Amino acid sequence: MSVSFCDSSKDGCHWWLVHQCSSAQALGTGGQATSGTRFARPIHRTTRSASVARFCILVAVGWASLVVVGCPSSGGIGQVSSTTIPIDVDADDGHFDLEVGTFQTLQLAVDITDQLPSASVASGTIALRAASLAASGVDVGGDTPVVDVIVYVAPTGTDDACIDGSVAAQFSVTLDSAGNQTITPTIESLDSTSRDTVLDGQFEICYDLESGSSVSMDIEGIDLTLTSVSSGGSGCGAFETDMAPSCSDVLADDAVLNALDTLESNGFFFEIHTGANPTDIAGDWDFTRTILFDPDDTNTDSVTSGTFTFRNQTGGSITQVIGTAELVQTVQGSGSAATLCSFARSGDSACDQSVVGISSYAVSEDENALSGSFLSVVVCRQGSSTSDCGDAGDFVFGTIEATRTGTTLPVVRVVSAGTVDLPSGMVPEWLVLQSDGSAGVVAGSIDELVVFDTLFTADVVEVALPLETTFGFGGIGVTDDGTRFGVVADGFARLLVFDAADNRIIRQSSSPGFTIGGGVFDFSPDGDLAYLVSPHSGASDAIVALATSEGADFEAGDADRTATPSAQTPNTARLSPDGTQLAVLMTGDSDVGTSSLLAFLDLTSSPPEFGSLIDVRGLSGGRVLNGELVYSIDGSRVFLAGEAGLVSVETDTPHTVTTVDVAGGSGDPAVSVAVSGDGNVVVVGIDAFAGNTDLAIVNSDTLTVLHRTSLDGLSASVRWVAHFENGRAAIVASDHGPSVVALQTIAPYTILDNFEVDAAGDSATLGRPAAGGDMIAIVNQDEPAVYLFGLDSQEGVLEGL
Repeated sequence: MSVSFCDSSKDGCHWWLVHQCSSAQALGTGGQATSGTRFARPIHRTTRSASVARFCILVAVGWASLVVVGCPSSGGIGQVSSTTIPIDVDADDGHFDLEVGTFQTLQLAVDITDQLPSASVASGTIALRAASLAASGVDVGGDTPVVDVIVYVAPTGTDDACIDGSVAAQFSVTLDSAGNQTITPTIESLDSTSRDTVLDGQFEICYDLESGSSVSMDIEGIDLTLTSVSSGGSGCGAFETDMAPSCSDVLADDAVLNALDTLESNGFFFEIHTGANPTDIAGDWDFTRTILFDPDDTNTDSVTSGTFTFRNQTGGSITQVIGTAELVQTVQGSGSAATLCSFARSGDSACDQSVVGISSYAVSEDENALSGSFLSVVVCRQGSSTSDCGDAGDFVFGTIEATRTGTTLPVVRVVSAGTVDLPSGMVPEWLVLQSDGSAGVVAGSIDELVVFDTLFTADVVEVALPLETTFGFGGIGVTDDGTRFGVVADGFARLLVFDAADNRIIRQSSSPGFTIGGGVFDFSPDGDLAYLVSPHSGASDAIVALATSEGADFEAGDADRTATPSAQTPNTARLSPDGTQLAVLMTGDSDVGTSSLLAFLDLTSSPPEFGSLIDVRGLSGGRVLNGELVYSIDGSRVFLAGEAGLVSVETDTPHTVTTVDVAGGSGDPAVSVAVSGDGNVVVVGIDAFAGNTDLAIVNSDTLTVLHRTSLDGLSASVRWVAHFENGRAAIVASDHGPSVVALQTIAPYTILDNFEVDAAGDSATLGRPAAGGDMIAIVNQDEPAVYLFGLDSQEGVLEGL
């Protein structure tokens, strides 16, 4: 089995054991190269002293030296074809008479340009053709090497390829007692340097023959075989070196499927996590790996340990760093688990093979431990004859346990990123940020709408409104791509849609046509629809969808409306991450500002249809606040701020309702919720009236409380929470006082910063925050201003305190 693992002195990486041969020899007489064909005349033949140290060493090659490739099964990524090119030596030039203690060289200029394959070459091999080996005065019965043949290649024009070229192959030619000739190895794999030289089409080749006996031998030449990959089909497919294959590609490979079947038949289980919301495992880890199953029993080190780092995790990839080596892997899974997949190829050695690595981790609730298993499978062997180079299908399986190192937790630092001064006298009510956090929009009292830049905080633009806009605003939203934003104007009368590039109105609904609102509202993923509610008595009690692309204005009644179940008054509607569903809170028997009922509107049906009403008040133990409705990252549930705590409602039937006691038994209600950008935790603000818990951090998958804290930096109870999209940190604000506290949302949950803000007095002044990218913004009505908070980062890597 070729896949092995390093000990603790090797930085904890995966290692492939491969052979790498090198030579050191005395400088000889140079010569002038000449052009030629495959039957070129020799440039020179030199006989030199054989006092040369040649050696072949076993080395450990880590991730840094591996070329990322893929080897899918039938129907996979690449179609493999092989082209064999004979490079001949004529009879005269190929005859060597070797004396004891000497060796001879022969250099030829080669041109194979017209024979190179058109498809991308993934690997290459060399086979030696030798004949008529005869020895005199030698006991040939001991099967000892009689002649060593080293093949060098060098760029065309090189004076002495045997000195300045690279070793392309090394063979030993022996005779048995019956005089039968054997060449070992039968083929040799080209390393990357030699392969690149050969693929130039024109190059120099030098044969270097050495013998410890008086022999004569004829060399007929070599056979150069190049393996190519084209799109589609089956076999060894090549990936770009900076890409990683998807887990579905990995799991479609026959060798992987056979390994999984073999594991199951032997009582082992390998779990593969699915989903688009893998847990955040970025950080430094100490690990221990234990091999549990090795079919051919060739791995001697069953337990290994070391360290590695995961970084640059996105929704679909992650980089594993081992020392200075890096490997980009695809990552998938849920909010508490992750599966990583990769192809790696040891292409710079005699052991030229491709290996699939799959590792699956479950993360502890405090996110400081990983537990899982690994599977390493040889999926392709490019032709090496090295004995310890595994064949396709060889694999090892085992467990992984890892703990975060205490000094490199992904702690982030929140900094005050500036203050946006709003027009004097403006009372900001609604705020949104673009998804990348680069710009925002504030809607204020009566007829004031402001666009601001978060990098250049003095860059504030007052947006022109139609003259008839006189009754303030009832909501605000921005498209996912930031190209359009909208505001509900004239109180709750009409929607104005703006082009964000020039702040120009591109569409508007008529007034009075219908009553709309709902605070912060959502656009469809393509930005062409805005979803709002009709929340007021005498309205249609409906969900309203308005077109937002540039075009003719809406007339009265020109909206798509879906009536709420039992004509319940809708208060808040938020769109699921995939855009297929709206979660709608309705008043029911609750008071102003709260809701008792919840229903989900299926946007995939035509026309859209509501599911059944969910008595969220009765099932959760209390009312929920209207504006605090947040989807989980994977869309499987919504989170609400309830009188009894954090309320979770599953979005699929039977819509299970779970209440989490975030206040630790005091009975204090939840007042604000926010989900981390990676989806792993929910941050819950608590009105600490009876108890002293201001904030709780909850695992979004298991719904267990990971941490409770009292935020002494706040002058009063929490009113708002917001979580950064990038990085594990949150902003917590009190609207009395006022003050803002920043803290990390991953263990050890350090309090990061405390910010005091201006206020006219001890009154409500801070509004609902908005998050985007590395930015969180909060409006202050008293100043008036927008406060910006950012993550302190350098070269895209979040820095610790």
